Amino acid sequence: MSYQVMDERFMLNEEPLEGASEALSNAKVLVYTTMGATEARRKYGVGAQSIAESIPFAVWEDGMGMYHVDFEALVPVLV
Repeated sequence: MSYQVMDERFMLNEEPLEGASEALSNAKVLVYTTMGATEARRKYGVGAQSIAESIPFAVWEDGMGMYHVDFEALVPVLV
């Protein structure tokens, strides 16, 4: 289980997230299999490029230009 300190007494520069539902409406929710997978198990995911602009803290690009989604960072937006 993963825990993070979320006590507001330790938060700096806090501001409410305006338009969270609109940001999520841009998300391209997918059912997919990965390229080169040895099994055809389907997974659920979100296209990183579809949320990169509206939820930038949840997306990062690695040195090879591949985009990744931090799903844990999406949880507060979903709430």
